[in-house]
Amino acid sequence: MISHSFYTQSAFRFGDWCGHMALFPVLDDMKNRTEKVKGGDSREVLRDWLSEYFAQNGAKYEFKIQLGISPDHHPTEDGSVVWDEATAPYQTIATVEFPPQGALSAERRVFWEDTMKLNPWVGMVDHQPLGSINRLRETVYEMSRKKREAANATLTQAINSVDEVP
Repeated sequence: MISHSFYTQSAFRFGDWCGHMALFPVLDDMKNRTEKVKGGDSREVLRDWLSEYFAQNGAKYEFKIQLGISPDHHPTEDGSVVWDEATAPYQTIATVEFPPQGALSAERRVFWEDTMKLNPWVGMVDHQPLGSINRLRETVYEMSRKKREAANATLTQAINSVDEVP
């Protein structure tokens, strides 16, 4: 999993533009990982691999955006359309680095599952989610938040800084 690139499946606003985002691994150690899940592996095998990796290693990704230039070729309403990289190439806009850490410690797991609020609509209008899939996600995220708060008897919270994460 550490060797994989990660892509948004739906479009987001980038000022007057619309686009997709992606993270691409940079470090050779990340790109060369070859672990494969096998039939007899535990249900937690991916979590275990990530925990082992981050306990000893940092990670570095290029954060890229793919800006659409044509609503016909780069639609925001139909998330099933793969945008052609020949007409909308990914452009690196930042590098994201994670130091070695206990990323999946019990304390962080509980924080993530019980406390962390995810909401891509809380942010700058220039970067708001676009399209029908994101409008549906907005409703689902809100319902999920309410269900989690009721089940966990605690309020979720939006995080503004990495310093707020245990």
